[in-house]
Amino acid sequence: MLLAEDVLAFIDPDGTVHPENDWVRVEVHEREAESAGGIHLVERARVRTRKGIFLEPGPGRLVLKGPLFGTRRTVSRIMGMEESDDPVGKLVHWGRSEAVIHLSNPKGQALVKAGDLLLIEEGA
Repeated sequence: MLLAEDVLAFIDPDGTVHPENDWVRVEVHEREAESAGGIHLVERARVRTRKGIFLEPGPGRLVLKGPLFGTRRTVSRIMGMEESDDPVGKLVHWGRSEAVIHLSNPKGQALVKAGDLLLIEEGA
């Protein structure tokens, strides 16, 4: 049995991944090919970037206790934004220790929890 609050994403018939709950889909930036000092790095030495373009939010975290039981806390609220603010297309950053699910198809995309996003840059 799979509980609704444990679902990360679903895949529609054309193969598009759509995040569920408080997960968001991001286009991960390429790994840095050069160090800060200008040294060219081989592929193995490159660190995975922890930033990307916000593509699609899930519907929000399901509230399982309290007076709001059965409702959802939206991704915008989890991220500390107003409901009218649209993060789609903005550059977002997440921490090193956060869980990130890298997708094999489409390559270069990942799922990140909305609460793990540390910074949203305007005008990305």
